[in-house]
Amino acid sequence: MFTSDVRNCSAIRNKALSVNTISNLNSLTAVQRQDTSFDVIEVKEVAEFEQALVSLKKTEMKATLELIGQEVIYETLKALPPDIQHLKLSASALSEDVFNLKQLATPNLIRNFKELKSLAINETLLPASLFIAILANTPNLTSLTLDSCNVQSATEYKKLSLLEKLEDLSLNDSQLPAELFGALLESACKVRKLSLKDCNALNAEKEWKLPCFEQLEDLSLCHPQLGGGFLRALLICAPNLTSLKLNHWNGFNAASTSELTSLDLSSSSILGRWVLPPLKKLISLNLSHSSFPDSFLTKILASAPDLTNLYLSECRGFARQGFTIAKLPPLKKLAFLKLRGTEFSKAFFKAILTSAPKLTALDAEWQRVVNAADPSELGNLEKLVVLKSAKLHITPGTTLA
Repeated sequence: MFTSDVRNCSAIRNKALSVNTISNLNSLTAVQRQDTSFDVIEVKEVAEFEQALVSLKKTEMKATLELIGQEVIYETLKALPPDIQHLKLSASALSEDVFNLKQLATPNLIRNFKELKSLAINETLLPASLFIAILANTPNLTSLTLDSCNVQSATEYKKLSLLEKLEDLSLNDSQLPAELFGALLESACKVRKLSLKDCNALNAEKEWKLPCFEQLEDLSLCHPQLGGGFLRALLICAPNLTSLKLNHWNGFNAASTSELTSLDLSSSSILGRWVLPPLKKLISLNLSHSSFPDSFLTKILASAPDLTNLYLSECRGFARQGFTIAKLPPLKKLAFLKLRGTEFSKAFFKAILTSAPKLTALDAEWQRVVNAADPSELGNLEKLVVLKSAKLHITPGTTLA
């Protein structure tokens, strides 16, 4: 079925590597060993499959094998090695014919899926029965990604198996029937990371009854039309949540966020509808690309005494000329501040430096820093590194004269 013609062999993508052909497997393997977590071996033609398997084995099965297109998936999926660990399927549509569902019970195919640790199916129309059948044969799956997928019909959603080892679930921009979405959350109740950005199943009118997510640590949501009902219900069921990312939200009232160490409210409109408890364990706060009043910034900073990293890029509605030092609480542990793309006054700049004695890195346009700096008031900035295009380092004894 497969040929040895590899002149157009699969591209191997790495964070520091991009090639169209494989001419030297040994040298590629050496690069892959440096960081296998970013390796993807692409198969766009059936003729590339056998050579792709050779490359995959060179990575000791640590790379991800990506099958692209229906024809490639049809012809190669059943020939996957039994010890494959990471698989990605990319096609405009998948039908049940991709797998002969009757053959899912055969020892060979079940063995192929038992070793699988991560599965990604992206930008695909996927019958729910096929999706459920796949999960039934992946008992060791730890990561599941269904980004931009349209899972059609869910008459057999009750057959969904318990995903006991699943730690990472991503359903970003996916279209799932409500029943299947609920069943999937029930089955994946042991996840540590959950991403539901623009997932259509999040219905603001629905009364949510969710399982207990005792191990959930990282939650990402982005849904402008969604009210706070789902979020409040989920936060109640996730007592150990430490990282929360809410993009493009207009507000919520949550009392179960006191354990957070990282909070991302970027690209949001922060008005009076936001109610947050004290964030005594918060280390990182991202308000970039957001609009909010001065009072919100002051309040949230006052509630986070351990804050170390603060992101305020491209912000609107704060740091006006009248923003004074009295409006900033002590920022005793703040070490990094990002102000790139944000207008800030001399009063605000002085307030930051005065309130944050341990600030060592500032990411901002150099000209804005110069305009805001007053050497007679700021004094010696011997500990501050201003990050700009040239990454100027202010050495001890230097002032902004």
